[in-house]
Amino acid sequence: MLSLSRYTSLPLVIVTACLAVGCGGGGGIIQPPPQPQDIPVLSAIAPSSAPIGASAIDLTVFGSNFRNGATVQWNGGALSSSWISTSQMTATVPATNFVSSGNAKVTVTNPGSGGGTSNAQTFAIAAPPVATTWMRPVPGVTTAQDIAWDAAHGKLYVSVPSIDPTAPNSIVPINPVNASAGTPVRAGNNPNRLSISSDSAYLWVGLDGDNGVERFLLPGLTKDISFALPLDSFGNGQRPVDLQAAPVNPHTVALVSENINLETGQGVYVYDDATRRPTFVPGSSSPGGALIDWIQWAGSDSTIYASQSITLDAGARVDASVFPSSVGIRNHEVSPRVGVAWTPAAKWGTTTGLTGCRATAKRSPHFSATPTPRGCRPACSRPRISSRPRRSSPSKSDRR
Repeated sequence: MLSLSRYTSLPLVIVTACLAVGCGGGGGIIQPPPQPQDIPVLSAIAPSSAPIGASAIDLTVFGSNFRNGATVQWNGGALSSSWISTSQMTATVPATNFVSSGNAKVTVTNPGSGGGTSNAQTFAIAAPPVATTWMRPVPGVTTAQDIAWDAAHGKLYVSVPSIDPTAPNSIVPINPVNASAGTPVRAGNNPNRLSISSDSAYLWVGLDGDNGVERFLLPGLTKDISFALPLDSFGNGQRPVDLQAAPVNPHTVALVSENINLETGQGVYVYDDATRRPTFVPGSSSPGGALIDWIQWAGSDSTIYASQSITLDAGARVDASVFPSSVGIRNHEVSPRVGVAWTPAAKWGTTTGLTGCRATAKRSPHFSATPTPRGCRPACSRPRISSRPRRSSPSKSDRR
């Protein structure tokens, strides 16, 4: 005889099983978690900070597993995002996100049901620095002619002229962290231009009053060597109107001379320690010469760029080739407003034998190109300025 008591629990078992796995109709299906290969990884963001009140910025995020269609999240809210590759995206952060200080969490979320959200990177929003931290006076320095930054030793050096009431004719070291001046070190007469060697072992100082250059050992500012500039073609003394240490060789420096009548551009010279290389770029008073008052080394010790900035016929650009025993013009062009350009065509690095001349269309009736046996010189009917106050040229830090 069949006993029903053996099967009374069967419906309950069936119902329980249906509730556990779902019984038709698709309802109640549980999605599997994102797999590791679907979760984006955020490794860096740029920029990673902004001050309060900043305008909208373009944020770049870097990582891996970024799917096409992923979004960059800011504290969980989606930003306007652009997918670049599986490892890079960009997004726009609106200015409304920078109204108060704090930290925001940046993440990346992949699209689709199987996508995931990355780890977070922190974006800092900080108050702008107090204005007094931007610029502070340095007690003990009344007048400064030029300034140079010594990154290796964390110091600034200032040249102080002969007219300074506190520390005339000196070089003053400055601690930029606490804005304190060190003990002034006596230099020659009226120090002006400064330049630090490539290895921060030397400080080159132009001496306007002595028509020369002095070198100091760093960081102690111990006097090392000095030399006088050569006389110009008329026998006048010259001082360095610009001074630039070579970018590679710490023993090499280039300078532009200026004669006692304050007529710049009397020559570009290169020195190794205190020894002048025999050949130089002639000044404007020499055939084929150039009126130059500003120089800048290229990335190597083989090229110098030069120009002029203060005279009526300003606008020239000069490229000079630097050789172990000489420096000479490679190309010399005057801007179209002057109307003349000339290129010495032979014997780079020599002061004689320069040949060749080319003239552009003249845009000024005052200038013309005149070939000479040794090159080309501009014939100028406009009166020149033969005497003027000492120019105030940009410091080396301004030119960087």
